[in-house]
Amino acid sequence: MSDTTVTDGIPTKPKSGKIPIILGLALSLPALAAGFWLTWSGVIPPGGTPGARQGSTTGGAVSYIELDPLVVALSPGGRSRHLRLTAQLEVEPGARAAVEALRPRILDMMNSYLSALTLGELEAQSSMIRLRAHLLRRIALIAGDGQVRDLLITEFVLN
Repeated sequence: MSDTTVTDGIPTKPKSGKIPIILGLALSLPALAAGFWLTWSGVIPPGGTPGARQGSTTGGAVSYIELDPLVVALSPGGRSRHLRLTAQLEVEPGARAAVEALRPRILDMMNSYLSALTLGELEAQSSMIRLRAHLLRRIALIAGDGQVRDLLITEFVLN
């Protein structure tokens, strides 16, 4: 048996379900475009409702603490190389004094972490992103959650 039916001697095919699919796509495209625009413009932050993210940098005052430049010796094999790193911490205005008091501890942690890295890890294409994330997480452990918003790397030189 075939899927065709005979009406008045003319074979006809059953109706296909393409119209609901096309209608669904046509109605969903404007909703997707509106969602993209709301996220891209910052009305809805990625990952939640407005105001859901802690430490959002939109609006409000910020304070920066400049960290002393770090020079770390890297010795892969027999040749000695150095990493020079200069950074600033973006902190909540009310937490500036508390974070500044922890500056020696933060610099010690950064120096220890950076000296444990290999040259290959620092030369990788994604090393800046990974390095910033690791350092920021360690700084948050020292200073406390919500005290430090971001780590801004202003100089990163391998020589």
